[in-house]
Amino acid sequence: MKKINIFKKNEPEPSFSGNKKPKKKICLVFCGGTIAMVPNKKTGALEPVKSVKEFLSLIPKIKGVADVDVVELFNIDSSDILCVDIP
Repeated sequence: MKKINIFKKNEPEPSFSGNKKPKKKICLVFCGGTIAMVPNKKTGALEPVKSVKEFLSLIPKIKGVADVDVVELFNIDSSDILCVDIP
């Protein structure tokens, strides 16, 4: 698996106003799990986001960097996935 970083280490975040470069295209295959967990405001316990839209709202700068297509397979924590859940 290849690790992809949007910004290089120690590089300032780019300014997107007037940027003439075409945006990168990303296809996000959403399955839920650890990356999609947020703290519950009352208990502090981690719980899954309710939707892909909520997940993307956690990283608003991505819209300035890339056009994102999303495929939502499911929203299940990896410790709860069963073989029948995988399409």
